[in-house]
This record gives sequence, C-alpha cells and structure tokens, in this order.
Amino acid sequence: ANLGTRPVNASQEVDLGELSNTRLDIPANISLGIGYGEDKKWFVGGNYTINQTASFEDRFFNANPNTQYENGFRASIGGFYIPKYNSFSSYWKRITYRAGFSFENTGLVINNTTINNFGISFGLGLPVRNFSNFNLSVELGKRGTKSANLVQENYAAIRLSVSLNDRWFQKRKYN
Repeated sequence: ANLGTRPVNASQEVDLGELSNTRLDIPANISLGIGYGEDKKWFVGGNYTINQTASFEDRFFNANPNTQYENGFRASIGGFYIPKYNSFSSYWKRITYRAGFSFENTGLVINNTTINNFGISFGLGLPVRNFSNFNLSVELGKRGTKSANLVQENYAAIRLSVSLNDRWFQKRKYN
C-alpha cells in the first residue's frame, strides 16, 4: 500500500510507502538502584540508568545532519520522611514528606549540543484510613539549552494519585 508522502518541513518530504516494512529497534538500558532507611520512618534512595541510545536509528528523519544520538544516562536521588506514622494526636505527623531530583543526558544531540534534562520534585502522602494515601507531588524542571540556537523548556507538573494499601474490599463478618 502506498501511503504517499508527508511534509516534514518546507524543504523536505518523507516517503511513507515503506512504513509497513519498517523495523524499530528500542535501545537497551541498564539500571542500578540502591536505598537505605528505617521502616515507617525515613528512606533515601538513588538510581542510575545507562541508555544505549547511540544505537537508535530514525529512518524517516535521518536526513537532518544536525541530529545525532549518543549514549545517555539518568541519575536520580530521592527520599521520604514520616514524623510519626502511628500518631493519634496529630494528622501532620502521619503525612509522608517526599523530595528528589534527577539529571538526565537524553542521548539526543542537536547542532553538536547534548540535550539535558534536570528536575526537582516535592510531594506529600496524605493518609486516608489505616494505610492508604492520597499523593500530591510537584515537579519543576528544565530541558534543553539556549545555546547553538536551540530551545530551552522550563516545565512544571502536578501529579495526583491514590495508594490503596488497606483492606478496603474485605467482607465484614459482623455488621
């Protein structure tokens, strides 16, 4: 089936006719993580990931000589603190306080400039019932660079989640 052409920019068109025969190789990665802490009190952990992005090929957009791929990595560290997980007198002492940061070499090189990503995050785990939590976190970061006529992106993300660690759906023996 001929899928025609698709404009990439004003001066380049890509033939999508061979799309059904295209193979995409996802780069391998290796991760190592370590952590230490006290149960129901605090924890600090770190993670390092190596991405073999130098082996990635982009068969449709490789006509741009300003874009290459190199091996990338991501390093992150973070942790949490719970003042007193079983406090009956203070709700604020049962909250889980979290923080972390990460630095990433994305593996993308544009105009001979490596694209990096840096982020820092803060969060709260608000207790609900016995062991379940509503989690709220904020991440602030910076991706890219203004050098070599490139774009730097500053971003903020807000995340909400629920951890159901309780026996919510256990059938009661007595009413």
